[in-house]
Amino acid sequence: YWHAYKSPTSVDDATLFDQGVEVDDLMDYRFPNSVPLGQDKRAERLVYFIQMGVDGPIKIGSSNDPEGRVLELQVGNPQRLFLMATESGGASREKELHSRFGFCRLLGEWFTPVPDLVRYVKAVGE
Repeated sequence: YWHAYKSPTSVDDATLFDQGVEVDDLMDYRFPNSVPLGQDKRAERLVYFIQMGVDGPIKIGSSNDPEGRVLELQVGNPQRLFLMATESGGASREKELHSRFGFCRLLGEWFTPVPDLVRYVKAVGE
């Protein structure tokens, strides 16, 4: 029963309905990783590069919905996150990049934005 899942913004359902929000939009809002009926759940995973702030750490990850991933991460982050670029290759390419840029890894999938990494991401984004 989807009403059991309240959003982190504590906006109640009645307020959203009063604002003209459709039920389908609520489902997208409350379940950002859900796949609409008719879409392939195995959609290609893209490697994404998300930066915290203008010159902060860069997250290298993979997702079939990088824009949605930014929104998920933003909820728990006090700094603005930016999707810098994406590339194909999925989890295997992500692992290669983690290894390639391992020298500047901070923690988990977050990396210091050293010149080599920034140049790489800019080239991917072009």
